[in-house]
Amino acid sequence: MKQASESGFAPLLLMILIIAVAAVGFSGWYVLKNDSSGGTTSSVVAGNSKLVTLTLTEKATSKPLANTYVKLLSNNGINCPQSVDAPCPNNYKQWQGNTDSHGVIKVKAGFIQKYNEIHRKKTFSTGTVGFEPIAHFDESGVSGSPGDPVNVTLDR
Repeated sequence: MKQASESGFAPLLLMILIIAVAAVGFSGWYVLKNDSSGGTTSSVVAGNSKLVTLTLTEKATSKPLANTYVKLLSNNGINCPQSVDAPCPNNYKQWQGNTDSHGVIKVKAGFIQKYNEIHRKKTFSTGTVGFEPIAHFDESGVSGSPGDPVNVTLDR
């Protein structure tokens, strides 16, 4: 009687295992890549189809934060300790884009959650480009930090 390795059964099993792992890995990557619940997008995010308008104005001058590249981050307020492995159920979402000439951005209503933060693109003194936080607000539009240089008006 031949053993499995002599009959070519083991290499066939190994090939099937490799194909299965590759298929599962690709399908996971595809789902993650096409997940519309979070992630970066340059257009309006998935969720509630009603749009909300956010108007950003500089506190010091009361002028609109016009034609500025910003990043809006939101989550449901759940803070997971670093000791908790992913996934943390905080429903993190991110949107990036430019304000218009009136300091306005529009996102779907489902994007605004308990904790919301706006960052402005900035070139730091070291020459690196990044984002600095400029505004914090809750789901009703109430500002969360008096030190923020930018006011946010939320129009539902």
